[in-house]
Amino acid sequence: MNRLTRRQFLAGSAASLTTLAGCSSLPIVGERDPELGFDPATLSRSVVQDMPDPPETYSAPVPETLATRHRRRARELLNGVPREPGFANEGLSTELGEMRTDTLSEIENGPDEPGSLQRLDEWRSIRSDAAEVRAAYDAATGTLDTATLTRRHDRLRQDLRAFESAWQSPGRNTLDALATAYHLEDMRTDCWHSVDLGEPVPSNARMNPLDTGRLAGGLEEGRALLDDLTGLREAHREAASTLTSYQDTLSVMADQFRYLIPVTRRQVELYLGDDAGADDFERKIDGLPAEQVFYDVQAWTERRIREAREARIRRNYARATVRGGHALVMILALSQVVDAIQSGKYGMPETIEEVREYRDQAIAAVEEAQSVEPTRLAALLSLPAWNRLQWEVRDFQAPKRRDPPNEREVVRLVAAFVGAYHFANAVKPVVDRLREDLLDGTSVME
Repeated sequence: MNRLTRRQFLAGSAASLTTLAGCSSLPIVGERDPELGFDPATLSRSVVQDMPDPPETYSAPVPETLATRHRRRARELLNGVPREPGFANEGLSTELGEMRTDTLSEIENGPDEPGSLQRLDEWRSIRSDAAEVRAAYDAATGTLDTATLTRRHDRLRQDLRAFESAWQSPGRNTLDALATAYHLEDMRTDCWHSVDLGEPVPSNARMNPLDTGRLAGGLEEGRALLDDLTGLREAHREAASTLTSYQDTLSVMADQFRYLIPVTRRQVELYLGDDAGADDFERKIDGLPAEQVFYDVQAWTERRIREAREARIRRNYARATVRGGHALVMILALSQVVDAIQSGKYGMPETIEEVREYRDQAIAAVEEAQSVEPTRLAALLSLPAWNRLQWEVRDFQAPKRRDPPNEREVVRLVAAFVGAYHFANAVKPVVDRLREDLLDGTSVME
């Protein structure tokens, strides 16, 4: 289909959800040559400072004992590995020694902020790293064999199935159940990823110590996830005087996205899929922030649509609902991005101030999105916007980097600001739609 038809296609969707999302007010920079108007090395890291705080999406308690358990387990595992393994294979000894040193540093410098799911995630990763080093050492010394590793795998699968069989998506109200279950279902999905090894267990662990260690590390992370799932579920139960199961309610909500997503997707159908690309626009955008933001938002949209469908199939209903909401946000954002690009926006910035303007408008949009009522739902749907800001910013201001920013990094940074802006700009219409279609009458604000 030609470019004009694609443009007409989008213009014809005025009666859709997109009309509720507002118009882009980001700077218009027109069609410029794909060159920056300033030296990228002069772009200070201050441009990515003062980012908004993450949205508060999990309100149940996070017991301190969970992080303490991970720290203790990681030390216990690493203590079984000598500083200098001393194998005849000097390459293996060197590699295990370096892995041990790195993991010990992770343990000693581990995160310490209390009551954070992110903190638990980081400690699980450290625990997994320690298990990998220990298992590789044990395999090389002959104290860990394939049969033992297989038994660990089977026990984890069995225990995870038992946890799932008792899962009821409890909460004080629909939104409390949705927000709590969303995070726990995300963790449960990650736990299943640990169970699905992705590669066969080595038939001879001693001959394949590093492969054995990598698999054991994944299983240890799965066990750590299950430990946290159990602890968080119990803490949620103990913190509330009365909890009701919302499993059936969330199932109905998740099922609605079987229809909401395809209907909304029609607005941008021609800009999704392998055949859609930068050459479908009426202007040349190769190398511009316009091209980067288009491909970024396109990829995230397709990913969230797929994740919502997969979560529904796995009966992770809260995850399916939130991912479905994210898919709607991203579809609307993609529609906004396409319109903005066709209007001549997102060329190369000429000044550092333009980059700062992109940043400021993105931050303002994210903060406004998080204030939409009901704020718990808005916080959940604001996650893609906040993540889009944080991930690119984290890479840009990496403390260990020595090289100054280059032009490509500036393009990615501008695209991240623009993507976050449009994700945030689409939150309110989606919140309004879901509140009307899915949450009315369910006492979500109690």
